This record gives sequence, C-alpha cells and structure tokens, in this order.
Amino acid sequence: MKGAVAAEVGRFTTKLYFRYDLDLIAIIKTVDGRRWVPEEKCWTIPTSRLKMLAYLLRGRGYDLVTDKDEDESANSRPRESDWAEQLLARCDPELADKVFRALTKVLHPDVGGSPTLMRDLNVARDRVFAKA
Repeated sequence: MKGAVAAEVGRFTTKLYFRYDLDLIAIIKTVDGRRWVPEEKCWTIPTSRLKMLAYLLRGRGYDLVTDKDEDESANSRPRESDWAEQLLARCDPELADKVFRALTKVLHPDVGGSPTLMRDLNVARDRVFAKA
C-alpha cells in the first residue's frame, strides 16, 4: 500500500485525514461534494460517497481506515446497484425522478430489459429518495 487515509464517518459527512500527498488530493478532488476544512486540516466528503472513494483509493494502492465496524466498512466491494444510486444521487430530486422513469422504459423486463438492472434501479431509487 502507498499509504492510508483515516476516515471519521458521520451520518452525513465524513472527515478524511492523511499525510500530505498530491496523488491522494487529486483522487479526493474527483469526489462530488468534497471540501477542504483548513481549521481542522482535513477534507470532508458526503458519507454517501465513501464507498466510491474507497474503491478509487484501493485502485490506486491506498487503504481507507474507518472508525466503523468491519461489516460497515467502506473497504467492502461496491454493491451491484451502486451505478444506479450514484446516477440518481447526482441529480436533484425532480431530475432523479425523470431519469428513473426514462430508464424504466428501457430496463423493465416487460419491454425486453434486464431484470437485474431493473432491480438495481429500484433499489437505488428507494435509497436515494429515502434520503431526500
């Protein structure tokens, strides 16, 4: 491993602490909603983006250490439905609903779509709209 990032996981925001590393900063800057907090000398990201960050860090040889139990750890493999959740979470609620409806017209099994992808989309909709 190149290094480790310590994460204090909060309900909505996660604080990230690590030694100064330009590569790590570049990775964190790809996360929507990230913010540098100079008073605490840490980066913050939305907790909903933590698993995606863990995946990106692992791909570049870094480790993410959280203060959560291992079964809740962001180091676990991303869920299959993450693609849909990430898509819907990036949209405002009105647009997310339109995106969901448009994708159901293509992904629903009754119109020749994939039952697996439709299930992923439904799971993501339930998660994202429950947060809104």
